[in-house]
Amino acid sequence: MNLREFVPRVMLVLWCLCGAISPATGATWNIVSSPNPSTSGNELKAVAAISATDAWAVGDYESSYGTLSLIEHWNGLAWKVVTSPNPGVPNQCGHGNVLNGVAARNTRDVWAVGYYYSCSLFKTLIEHWNGTKWSVVPSPSPNSQGYNVLYSVAAISANDVWAVGYAEKSNGAPMTLIEHWDGSSWSVVPSPNPSGSTNASLLSVAAVSATNIWAVGTYFNSSKGRNETLIEHSNGRTWTIVPSPSPSTAQWSRNILNSVSVVSATDIWAAGTTGYPTLITLVEHWNGTKWSVVSSPNSSTAYGSFNVLNGITIVPGGKVWAVGYFGNANTSYYQHRALTLQWNGTSWSIVTSPSPGKAANLSAVAPLSTGKGVAVGLYSVYGNDYYGNMTAPATLVLSY
Repeated sequence: MNLREFVPRVMLVLWCLCGAISPATGATWNIVSSPNPSTSGNELKAVAAISATDAWAVGDYESSYGTLSLIEHWNGLAWKVVTSPNPGVPNQCGHGNVLNGVAARNTRDVWAVGYYYSCSLFKTLIEHWNGTKWSVVPSPSPNSQGYNVLYSVAAISANDVWAVGYAEKSNGAPMTLIEHWDGSSWSVVPSPNPSGSTNASLLSVAAVSATNIWAVGTYFNSSKGRNETLIEHSNGRTWTIVPSPSPSTAQWSRNILNSVSVVSATDIWAAGTTGYPTLITLVEHWNGTKWSVVSSPNSSTAYGSFNVLNGITIVPGGKVWAVGYFGNANTSYYQHRALTLQWNGTSWSIVTSPSPGKAANLSAVAPLSTGKGVAVGLYSVYGNDYYGNMTAPATLVLSY
């Protein structure tokens, strides 16, 4: 079980040395009990909230026959598993069903996206909640013989929903994938790939309006030998690449944006990571004219330490939260620990958050109501291996 596990050659191989976490400021995070259908592995990858008493989280869990989709619902009192379909069925070479993103418009209109696979064929997976049950909605998979993966979804209206990810080309290179729901069906929308890229993936999408949609991710610049940030914008009809900073310029550097969240047309945030072999938090902001890097703190910047932001969201009242994980000498060199950052309108600071078990990751964050919010991910009492894979993880939900 590993976050963003199917972004080829974009995965982070992490080393860590020393460092200490900054003093706590801001809100207090608390662990909220969440169910785990499996004893082998459970993970929450995304969360969306309609109100303080109506929120959804999605991910996957391990069964004796393969990986199954996991959807949990918050009713204001407790998180409960809600039955969800799994089109990927058991066969002789394995199968799986994974949900990576969720968007909730109202109590009868919630979307979840991801992928399902059988043997080596990975197809897009889109599911919809109509207020009564979850069902699979047919979605295109451009590569009939390879990988097709969706990571994120943004719902603007009943007939205007966007999903992003990647699909392999015929040569095996993953390139951007954008799909659109028009109220009747899902279709692939042409999306650009940076010149000279050998792979490109969109990891998050958010909308200001029907004519102002943003998607972020990363691509491998073959001429420079490193991953660089990728930001694309749509006017509702056409997608174009918007220049964005890639702070780390060394060969093999990672410049990755994992999440984007919007306030208005002139106030948009994106978060991820940059560097190599030391990885530091990356936060970028759109002011209506250009994207720029905003200084953000790290648990440590000593050689080999790592700091990764997976999710970012705007909280009513002007605050912004970003979540992810970090590692350094204090975490046994490669064990992941939960990381939460808060923007108070002037600067970013690290806020102490619970990190149960030996390893923990936060994958997403969303506001529940004014001044309150929820973050989701996974943790393991056994820890994670050198590559970040956790042993028998359990779901993790934090609230503030």
